[in-house]
Amino acid sequence: MRVIVTLTAALVSILIGTTIWSLLPTTKAFSWVELSSSDYLVGDLFPDDTPGRKLVPLIDFPEAIASLRSAVSGDYHVYAAIGQLGKRGRLENGESFPIFKEDYVSSEYFSARAVIIGHGRMFETGEAGVYVIGHALARRLFGDPASAVGQKLWLYPASAVDGPNREPSEIVGVLAPSPAQDPDNDPDEALVGSLEALTTLSGLYEVMPLHLYLVVGGTNQTETLSRIEAWSRGFFGRDGTIAQLNVLADHRALTIAETRPRIETRRKVLLLFGSALSISALLALYAHSYWYLLQRRQSLGVDKALGATRSRLVARLMLAQLPWGGLGSAFGVAGLWSLYDIIPGTFLTRPPSLVTLLAAGAPLTALLILSALVSVPLVHAPAMELIRGKIEGGRVRLLLILVYGGLAITIAGGLAATRVQDQVRAESEALASQFGLMYSVQAGNPFIDPRAERAFEAADFVAAFNDADTEAIALLPGVRATSLAQAMPRLELRSDNSSTSVLAVAADRAYVALMGLRVVEGDNSGCVLVPSVARDLGVRVGDAVSITGLTGPVMCQVSGLLETHNPLWSWLVTDLPDVITPPLDGIGLALPGNTATPFTSTRVLMRFDSETAEDAVKTWLASSHPGLRAEVVPTTPDVETLLVSLRLQAGLFSLMAGLAVVLCVWGIIGGFLALLDAKRFETALDRALGLSLDGITRRWWSQMVVYSSLSAILGVAGAHLTTRALFDALALDVPNLPRADHLPLDAGSILLVALLLAVLSAVLSLTGRRWVARRSALQLLKEGVA
Repeated sequence: MRVIVTLTAALVSILIGTTIWSLLPTTKAFSWVELSSSDYLVGDLFPDDTPGRKLVPLIDFPEAIASLRSAVSGDYHVYAAIGQLGKRGRLENGESFPIFKEDYVSSEYFSARAVIIGHGRMFETGEAGVYVIGHALARRLFGDPASAVGQKLWLYPASAVDGPNREPSEIVGVLAPSPAQDPDNDPDEALVGSLEALTTLSGLYEVMPLHLYLVVGGTNQTETLSRIEAWSRGFFGRDGTIAQLNVLADHRALTIAETRPRIETRRKVLLLFGSALSISALLALYAHSYWYLLQRRQSLGVDKALGATRSRLVARLMLAQLPWGGLGSAFGVAGLWSLYDIIPGTFLTRPPSLVTLLAAGAPLTALLILSALVSVPLVHAPAMELIRGKIEGGRVRLLLILVYGGLAITIAGGLAATRVQDQVRAESEALASQFGLMYSVQAGNPFIDPRAERAFEAADFVAAFNDADTEAIALLPGVRATSLAQAMPRLELRSDNSSTSVLAVAADRAYVALMGLRVVEGDNSGCVLVPSVARDLGVRVGDAVSITGLTGPVMCQVSGLLETHNPLWSWLVTDLPDVITPPLDGIGLALPGNTATPFTSTRVLMRFDSETAEDAVKTWLASSHPGLRAEVVPTTPDVETLLVSLRLQAGLFSLMAGLAVVLCVWGIIGGFLALLDAKRFETALDRALGLSLDGITRRWWSQMVVYSSLSAILGVAGAHLTTRALFDALALDVPNLPRADHLPLDAGSILLVALLLAVLSAVLSLTGRRWVARRSALQLLKEGVA
């Protein structure tokens, strides 16, 4: 009994804690939507050397911030910041890594972005030689983010051949995860230092123009922005203005609008899931507790006969469960607290105090109420009836049916969570198969992406490779396919009726097959467009489009349409193209001098058969291009672990559902034993009238099979209805993970459930047989009429 009380309390604690925690904006799925704000840039956004044009230098940012604050009141934050690229960092152990985001910010930055210190301390205003590190970057570099505090760090330009030649800096603090989870503006992947300290190191900042950043909230944004714009013209001159910070703002707003309904659905799904499993576990505990008290009814009768009051008996029974319930709650809270580390990136903070208190107190409260509900009917019975062992058994069958209903709920939850886990595993394996062994050999990379841990960050982009290189690499052992491809982030396309700016790739014909793209109409002999670009331009296969090249407009015939990209691919591949062009004259690397054939590129894409091919390519690179600053790097992040957080979440829900199933089975056994006890007289009459043990066993078997079958049918039906909803709820934690159109249940899981319930029915029937066999018909009659 103590074990089931402890286990139930622990399970209810984790279920309630996880459910409530998942409803708060402290999870990655909710935070960026719930806490999303409007970001703007203030200042002279396009300064030049026009005579008479006012220049406000970056070094004057303290005066500018103070002036804006005194001139305009409202719900906004303002800060100054500057970013730097092209650095590498080296630790004391010699490990070197690229710094993709190095930010220097004013002291107002952290309150504006609502970011706090998670470990260590914040640097002082103007403190030089120290940094705080973003939580995601610290986790990626050091594993445990807290271990980043105190690390010595040498920063040096990526082009420095000899590495660092200056005094080391120190990481003094680790930032907590940013609430808004905005990768463009928040510091999760950044190394952050003091802007006040930076501006004192060089006279450059006395001529570098100042821009201020705004984070605007509240409902009256239009009036606040108009007043700030007027201030900007007064402070920065006639060209002072205000503009949204990035061109993705409208897309972000649209995504937020589309995501809000999914968030509300997620709240309902997780609340229903947690509540249903908790109720099922408590029903199981109720049934087993009832049987446990039935076993002690004679001692309760003796206590009543000796003068114990009903309230005292109830209180004693309730208090007997408190220590074990408290132990289970402690286990539950400990498990809840560890989820922050077990499922990295999903929960942005440790459990809030509200969640911890509910996880600790709710199971104890439920146990006390449950103990009262179980014990009150018994202690109200007369003392002599308890001593004789006579009880009213009318409610026992209903109780058993309710526990079977709880089992159906847990089966539904378990099947749904297991199916979600299988689906996520399948998605992960498909991504690993597609991108896990895709590499690039490149002499520069204009797409600096912090998700690609080994991405090359050289400041000089050299178009060093041509068709001969792809042919040579393709002959190396372990190399399956190669393609010469150059990404272009802003390529202008025009048709007769429209124009658009797209992300394009100029590549040879092998590119489409190597990337796993599919041409659904036409072929890839000319320009290949995704359907959305074709619709925007109003073109079809066979039409011509004009491409803005370095030597002027270049005409290209639309030869094919690509299948719409898997949304998850665009999260992995930073240069997944909207348009693929052939290597036309003037199209390619957007740098001077790369305007003529033969086509050259900064990189060669490669698909390997095994990771050992990487060494072969490095050897070839050293011999074929000696002295070239180039590197062999993965094209995508580690896709094997990409969905690990989601897999762990689904596994957690599967585990909780599995524990609830175990508790329900335990409760069913207790309820069945209570039913046997209640039906003693009927069983005695059957035995007296000549019904054999085999006949009684078959009767119990038929009844239990009916209950088990109903549980299985309801459980499978419930799983079918909830699997897709649970997948969509958990999928919000992974950007661009597509919603599941159809998630059929696994036949093997359904068969396993049927087999387990058949075994349970057999065990209960044999248990009933043994219970009857140990008692004679006369003994059963005496107990039944006592």
